[in-house]
Amino acid sequence: MKRTKQQIYLRMTEVFNHMLAGGKVVVKDRYDGVVRESSITAVYSDNTITLCDTVSSDYSVFDVTLKPLKP
Repeated sequence: MKRTKQQIYLRMTEVFNHMLAGGKVVVKDRYDGVVRESSITAVYSDNTITLCDTVSSDYSVFDVTLKPLKP
């Protein structure tokens, strides 16, 4: 399914703000299939992010689940 520029913009903004707040994401690692919790290291303009605690480190912003921030 092709996403609109608006959908991409909203997701990129959501992920970036989550990273600034120190939030973590949950992702199924492509390399070994293990579900991991990881911190976001970088957000790139090609709609990808780099995660620090996974074997395969580059993921699409749509492949990760944002873990809710603790109050």
